[in-house]
Amino acid sequence: MRRICGMSFWKKLTGAALTLFWILILQAAVMAAPAKVTGLNAEAIDSEGIRLTWNAAPGAAGYIVYMEDLQNKTELMRVNQPTCEVRVTANGAPLTTGMTYGFSVCAYEKDISVGASEGAVILGESSEKAEAAPVLKAPENLAYEGLNKKVIRLTWQTIPDADGYEIWRSNNKLTGFKKITTIKRGTTARYDNKKLKSNKVYYYKMRTFKKNGSRTLQSEFTEVLPAATKVKAPKLTSAKVTGGDTVLLKWKKSDGAEGYVIYRSTTKKKGYKKVMTVNGGKTTSAYVSGNKSGATYYYKIKACGNKKLTLTYSAYSNIKTATFNLLSFENETVTQKCQRIFGTNSYKKYASEAEAAANMSTIRVAVWDFASDGVTKVTKYKNVTVHKNIAPTVEQIFKEIYEGKEQFPIKSVGGYSYRGATSTSEHCEGLAIDINWEENYMIDNGKILSGKLYQPGVNPYSIPTNGEVAKIMKKYGFSQGLWPFKNRYDYMHFSYFGR
Repeated sequence: MRRICGMSFWKKLTGAALTLFWILILQAAVMAAPAKVTGLNAEAIDSEGIRLTWNAAPGAAGYIVYMEDLQNKTELMRVNQPTCEVRVTANGAPLTTGMTYGFSVCAYEKDISVGASEGAVILGESSEKAEAAPVLKAPENLAYEGLNKKVIRLTWQTIPDADGYEIWRSNNKLTGFKKITTIKRGTTARYDNKKLKSNKVYYYKMRTFKKNGSRTLQSEFTEVLPAATKVKAPKLTSAKVTGGDTVLLKWKKSDGAEGYVIYRSTTKKKGYKKVMTVNGGKTTSAYVSGNKSGATYYYKIKACGNKKLTLTYSAYSNIKTATFNLLSFENETVTQKCQRIFGTNSYKKYASEAEAAANMSTIRVAVWDFASDGVTKVTKYKNVTVHKNIAPTVEQIFKEIYEGKEQFPIKSVGGYSYRGATSTSEHCEGLAIDINWEENYMIDNGKILSGKLYQPGVNPYSIPTNGEVAKIMKKYGFSQGLWPFKNRYDYMHFSYFGR
């Protein structure tokens, strides 16, 4: 053997013997052992089994899985490539819950050398040992829904090998838990806890159980879940337009509510958006502004629940509707006008100048007037103070006058003027407008009380009773100050209530 590669060896090795020699050399080169298995991980998947996973080993035809303890290493199974994951039981029987098991895996290559027995393998180096203990898992993804003011629904993800579940409840997050029910089907994933108190916080936890002969296995408890019943849905009693862009909503309070959320839509069945949150469970009304002229809106509300949790809400209330006309119009009834301006069914006199002023709004309008040459018309701007709830209408009136064919010239215009609590003039409430008062006098029984003249068709500042200005004012419910039954005429004056 010391001279196997010497010349005497090669001289003696001829023919068939030389061929067999090279075959053996090539087989030895091909049959190198596969690589060591790495990344072995053992994970308990239920109360009776463990899942093993590992990284693929280069050159492996398959793998051998071993169970290890301090004294023994027992082959459990052989796994063909490309599988690198198995569920392990002990000799096909369930593993014992709570007992720790050790495992290792090695790769193998089939032995194809001359003379090798069928099924013979070449083993790679064993992996590092991995350990795990089968456990009975607790229910997963425990969640709740407050169905109404007396019922909380619990839901969870079931455990495949469970025989059932225990549900425990307390009024305190840390102590006082008592079992409220035992569910005896492992496939059940829902429980309705009934006869609870409205808008109250409860705390729940669960665990899984499984029968194992004469003993019962129990999982750990889930994390504590805080849950709350819903408050009762409020009843929406009215939606009343109070003037301008505002509606007054009223409802009946919900016991246990800490507030309310108001929703609005332009269609009855969809499109609702939150427009206001009302604090205080005893509050039963709210003004909602920002409504558009000519639009019909639908309203509904929810009661807010307990703030110890993320806000819980009741179901929606019934629906109420309101139609808005931000702009006044001809032939409005007195009641409609009072509702628009004062939010009441009757006219309201302001008791003081301060009270009146608080309800006024000053608007800036474009008008036509003459340039210094007295012939050329130019744009000028005037400020007019009127009641805040008629201001959108007045803006529209002057817009249409400015855009009209007549290009009617306006050199003076006035609105609000507080004249005392006993005055009957609508100027006190910002509901009357005077235009070009010098050229549109007020005359009573032939006596001029204010202004200097009235010469429509002659003086360009005089307002014809059938001209564009008078027609536009009438279109929006303002009447010119003509009272023939009194033999009194105030041609400069236009008022919302006709006073």
